[in-house]
Amino acid sequence: SGLHEFRHRVTKAAPLSREKPHLLAGIAPRFPVIQFNDDVWLSGKMGLARHHDGFFVSDRTESVYADRTLFANARTFIASAPFPSLFMFLHTYKAHAPYEPGAEFRSRLPQGCRQRGWPPLHRSQFDSRLTEKERMELEALYDAELEQLGHHLHGFFLWLKQAGLYDRSLIVLTSDHGEEFGEHGGWFHGHSLYREIHHVPLYIKFPGGKYAGRRVRDAVSIIDVLPTLLDLVGVPVPPNV
Repeated sequence: SGLHEFRHRVTKAAPLSREKPHLLAGIAPRFPVIQFNDDVWLSGKMGLARHHDGFFVSDRTESVYADRTLFANARTFIASAPFPSLFMFLHTYKAHAPYEPGAEFRSRLPQGCRQRGWPPLHRSQFDSRLTEKERMELEALYDAELEQLGHHLHGFFLWLKQAGLYDRSLIVLTSDHGEEFGEHGGWFHGHSLYREIHHVPLYIKFPGGKYAGRRVRDAVSIIDVLPTLLDLVGVPVPPNV
């Protein structure tokens, strides 16, 4: 939406209002719009299915290979529907608790490491009574999920290159939150505003390699994504963003 939380007012019980700005309201008249997501906070019930030509919700949110399934679905769709242009939004809960990487990534964990992060670990975000071994195991599982996600994302990018789509594509990669591993007495996310939680990646790959390798050191936010993308495709930015 390009709005702060106190302005868009989305909660667990309140979806995004039809009166609020929405990235796709400006994009949809220009491009076919397709979304693949892992449900929950991105479900149609949250008001996020509007302005789509295709809105696909996965039933594999608990799968250890949810990210592989996501990119496979995206490849299948793109290959079967070769639009001249397309806006596609892809979402996965990898990497995210319960930290359950696939078998080939679990095999790289330290010897004796637990195989899942939660359960059997109780998800108490304020419980600082975990041992150092448990903390290290959690971090190892999280890193394994990140490696898995990177592996499947890399494969998707290679496929885009082979299909002749990568160079002319605009690709944005970001996340909604990080994770805390006891640095301030808390675990996971949703309970604090420490840097471990709110410092997230934001990568933009421009068509034709424009700005390749450039790093912007100014502080930016996820709310900057909407006006940035609208500006790049020549769509007026809503005045209240």
